[in-house]
Amino acid sequence: MAHLAIVEVSGCVLEATVSPKVNHADLTREVPDSPLVCSCGMLSIQPLKSASSRSLLGSGNAQKSSTGSEVREVNDLDSYKQPVCSNDAIHQWETIDFEGMAKEKNEKADSVMLPGVYRQLDLQCNARDISDLLEKIQERSTDARKALRRSGSKRDVILNLKHAIDSRYAEFSEVVDLLQKGEESGHQSIFLFKARTEAVRTRLRSGSEIAERLFGEDWGDDFFPLFERPIKGMQWVDCRLGLAGKPRDWLLKAYGHDQREETTDNKFGERLGDGLFQDRRLYRVRDINTVMVVRWRDPEYLEIRVDKSLARNFSDTLARLGTVAELLRPAVDVKSELVKLSMRARVTALARDRREFGSGKSGKSRVYRLGRMTVLDGVLEGAVEFRPGSDDDSIDEDHAMAASLDALLEQGGMSDRTPIEWLAPEKSIERYVPLRTVVEGPSLNVVTVQSRVSPEALDYVLEKLTSNS
Repeated sequence: MAHLAIVEVSGCVLEATVSPKVNHADLTREVPDSPLVCSCGMLSIQPLKSASSRSLLGSGNAQKSSTGSEVREVNDLDSYKQPVCSNDAIHQWETIDFEGMAKEKNEKADSVMLPGVYRQLDLQCNARDISDLLEKIQERSTDARKALRRSGSKRDVILNLKHAIDSRYAEFSEVVDLLQKGEESGHQSIFLFKARTEAVRTRLRSGSEIAERLFGEDWGDDFFPLFERPIKGMQWVDCRLGLAGKPRDWLLKAYGHDQREETTDNKFGERLGDGLFQDRRLYRVRDINTVMVVRWRDPEYLEIRVDKSLARNFSDTLARLGTVAELLRPAVDVKSELVKLSMRARVTALARDRREFGSGKSGKSRVYRLGRMTVLDGVLEGAVEFRPGSDDDSIDEDHAMAASLDALLEQGGMSDRTPIEWLAPEKSIERYVPLRTVVEGPSLNVVTVQSRVSPEALDYVLEKLTSNS
């Protein structure tokens, strides 16, 4: 399959259709101002007359050719159409009009960045949330109602949102806000830390100092947000100082990309003839796209939110935490300058108070439900796991089990790994009820939120679990 590439040669930005047989290094040759087609019929190059190379080269995956020039494959959602080809036909591409897009300005960002935004929407947001935003846009005018559609596939609603931005029915900032809400909260294991010393805490309370340590003294609003992913590894893509209602809070975000081979089948001892046999392994290569978030909640603790996408176990999650910690090292050393914020005492209190707030008795609404949980025995120094009949059952539905749990807690037992379902009829979480979370980790300083949720729902859960911690 051919690829559409954006190539920077001696300060000139070129658009090229490249056959798989053409080496990327060939694209660095000097070309005239007029379109050129190689005699072999496999390469078509023409200069793009407008838009900065930084803007165009900022929306795809980069690699270096043998001559050192940068080649970037454009893989964003709406940057290309699928090729129409036959066995021997040259691949024909209908490309996006970058020249026209470069003339339009919306908020701080140039419209040429939009393909990258839409690609991230496709990866991180669900069709329902995008459709909900389109509905709000439609309500603003009759023209918007006629021009936009909210039905169809996820790709359809994303393209309709792009049309809404291009037609000025909505602002670019609304797309960024939707992306932030869709990728920064939930489907994460959230590691909680406190500063080891008052000096470290003072540093963490200064978002500008953290930013300067990470990005240099010249960093500013024009640095972020970015909407591109590295070919491999992780990079910072956003830094926001002062969040809604929290002027001393700050947030950092990083995008990661990696690949993993996953075996689908093994073929052993296939006969080839003449006494020859072969073993074959069939596997697929999976792209792992992650979003990592670091959030300071003034004045007390730091969150490192580790994406759980395609994480096979808690060891995978810990490995990703190490990568984020390394990125963060110029500003704060996670290992030497922070201590784990344990929620053990708070979760133990929830276990003791479960009848009052978790059962719905005494006319009170059920706030949470405890199912399978582990308790550390303060006397025997062991661990006791309580397992209800099914995942949907509460511990208190088995009276003997509930009595055993109460006795163990009275003897000084402390909660360990504990799944909690939040059931409160609070506006912030009602859409997600039952909101499933797990408090885990050796120090019980990790909150795993199984699904994507709103920032308000995540705030609710963390407030319940960290009060008095």
